[in-house]
Amino acid sequence: MTLTDDRLHESDSNDMAPHAHPDATRARALVAERRYAEADALIGRAVPALEAAGAAAELAGVLTTQGVVWARLGRDEESADALRRALKVAEEAGAHFVAGTAALALIEEHALGGVLSPEELLEIYRRADRLLEETRSAETAARLRACARMVMRRLAGVQLGDESFTLFDAVHEIESRLIARALEESEGSVTRAAQLLGLRHQTFLAMLNTRHQHLMDKRKPRGKRRRSIIKRWD
Repeated sequence: MTLTDDRLHESDSNDMAPHAHPDATRARALVAERRYAEADALIGRAVPALEAAGAAAELAGVLTTQGVVWARLGRDEESADALRRALKVAEEAGAHFVAGTAALALIEEHALGGVLSPEELLEIYRRADRLLEETRSAETAARLRACARMVMRRLAGVQLGDESFTLFDAVHEIESRLIARALEESEGSVTRAAQLLGLRHQTFLAMLNTRHQHLMDKRKPRGKRRRSIIKRWD
């Protein structure tokens, strides 16, 4: 994780809501003090209030803070989901700077972990670059360049000799890339993807459900199973 807590206060755009929710303001202050559990409790109150008020830009900002807080608390999957939602909400509201900083936070917190696939990571960076292309903030531009380096490192793959190298992480990354490609080529069919990988259907499902849950959205939705027309006799 590389995002410094004071960056949650950064802004160079008028697309932020003019009046911050008091719990959101206090939560950001607590994050700066690294009091993450207390910040989480305040954010939990601010989010539904902002949803009810329809304050999309501010909601996205608070969701970004929530994503960072959850990452610091070790809740990585929930963190990534909150940051994805922040990016989506801000984009739909036309709040480009807020959306761009949500994308940066998603990269900074999860680029080197297993939550984001290399493909999703690259797409998020492209969105951040587009959303922040007119930024006037030198700090935001520096963050964007730092994120580019993180993405390049991730796309290059785990390298023997890296300070954080482990064999498990290297195998996990290779598995993730192959599974993602198999699901794309099979158009989401788990059965066909398993065949492409030379795996039994149940083995492949087990891998998806445990080590590669971030790829579950690439699978085709399961249809309803047809009831057998053959009558069973007791």
